[in-house]
Amino acid sequence: MSSNFYDIVPYGSFAYPRTHISHLHTVGRLFGLTVPSYKTARVLEIGCASGGNIIPMALQYPNSQFVGIDIAKSQIMAGQKTITELGLSNITLREGSIEALPNDLGKFDYIICHGVFSWVPDHVRTAILREVRDRLSADGLAVVSYNVLPGWGHVQTLREMMLFHCRNLPTPEEKVAQARALLRFIKEAHASTSNAYSLAVEHELMVLESNPDWYVFHDHLESDNKPFFFHQFIEMAGQFGLGYVGDADLTAMFLDNAPPTVVETLKGVTDPIQLEQYLDFAANRRFRSTILCHAGRTLSRTIDGNLTRQFYIQPAIDQVAIDDGKQIFSQSGTGRAFVTDEPATIAALKVMLEISTPLSFAELVGAIVKASSMSTVVIEAALDAILMRMTFAGLIRLTPEPPLYAVWLKTSPKTLPLVRIQLGQGNIVVNGRHETLQLPPISARILSWLDGTHSREDVIELASGLVANGEFFLEVDGKPIATAEERRAALAKTVDSLLSYFLAQALLEP
Repeated sequence: MSSNFYDIVPYGSFAYPRTHISHLHTVGRLFGLTVPSYKTARVLEIGCASGGNIIPMALQYPNSQFVGIDIAKSQIMAGQKTITELGLSNITLREGSIEALPNDLGKFDYIICHGVFSWVPDHVRTAILREVRDRLSADGLAVVSYNVLPGWGHVQTLREMMLFHCRNLPTPEEKVAQARALLRFIKEAHASTSNAYSLAVEHELMVLESNPDWYVFHDHLESDNKPFFFHQFIEMAGQFGLGYVGDADLTAMFLDNAPPTVVETLKGVTDPIQLEQYLDFAANRRFRSTILCHAGRTLSRTIDGNLTRQFYIQPAIDQVAIDDGKQIFSQSGTGRAFVTDEPATIAALKVMLEISTPLSFAELVGAIVKASSMSTVVIEAALDAILMRMTFAGLIRLTPEPPLYAVWLKTSPKTLPLVRIQLGQGNIVVNGRHETLQLPPISARILSWLDGTHSREDVIELASGLVANGEFFLEVDGKPIATAEERRAALAKTVDSLLSYFLAQALLEP
């Protein structure tokens, strides 16, 4: 699709945590690579839109240099406006084609190409891999995302049907509306049946209806959208002298995350490309973010559990249950769990249930020792045995640095600088963990008051003004609150809950 379409229908520009340079740095180190510092790196993003992914990084790491390239002039202009408002001097966004990158760009330690590779013609895909090869520094890492087979296979069929249905419609709005209408028509035609086809249509209709128009237009109705098997992408990358490091989603690489029958069948497969390809087959995977380096570098596929001692550890477990004498620590909504009956491990995980911010290994050990009265040696051994497994299971997140956001609530809290600017544009913000959040309007309104000058009592007073003006309604059990005293108490409870939420969501300055 031409660059003009990206100006007419701008693609949403967001932060993607798995492309964050500190995460790429972490994955490289886990596999035994010497990788560049993310704090003093040169970073290139191919297809940067309005900089939603790299502007937050430029703000976090003022000693790194960032360059973004995109074909949409309107997106580049919007990004430059944000850069100016933030006063950043370490980032440049340029309008341009991937096939004609300026010669003066030089080498980069980290290259990001998210949401581009599958959506361009073959000759542009060739240019992407060529540019990654030519512009990646000797120890650098690149991440390239793309649609994957077999998961995208049924989507490809439905996409072709939508393209046929919309082929003569003149505007993007009409195309998107009719793409959804076609899938609703097919769903209704199969209302009395349940088979693979009807389930595929129902699932894709849910995707189309739960996402904005720009997403449907660019992700499903582009003239170019080519999925690949994982092994095909690795073979293409290899032709350009690029080798496979790992997936930006570490859980996709871990055999033990698969069902027991899959684990039993594949446990003898030693080639990592072959293993992950079969895992994709089993999981019907449809999207990948692959981390690449220059071919010939020596990686370690046997990861030392003690490596976690070099990182900050953020637990992602939030519930525990008991089954047949064993305790199951899990992450709600994901199906991810860690099962154990070992006392020291149970003691460690119970403490980790209460931790929401990254701690160093020493800090985590200290917290567990204090809570359990077990010795430091016992707790260290227990953590060494489980932390790496939990990392690849998606139950903890490793980061190479302490949090760059508040972990306790100040008397007069203040939002992160980028969040303040984004609140002036709407209710979608990027937090200190590089996650994109869409806030309810009232939450965004209250968050905007946190400028470092308002205390909790000030916020309650400001919120009471919203109640008085009819902009914010307080109810208990679906009924209006009768007295002023009860309203004040309910409002204080609401504000306290929101302040805790803002803190937990990494939206406040340290």
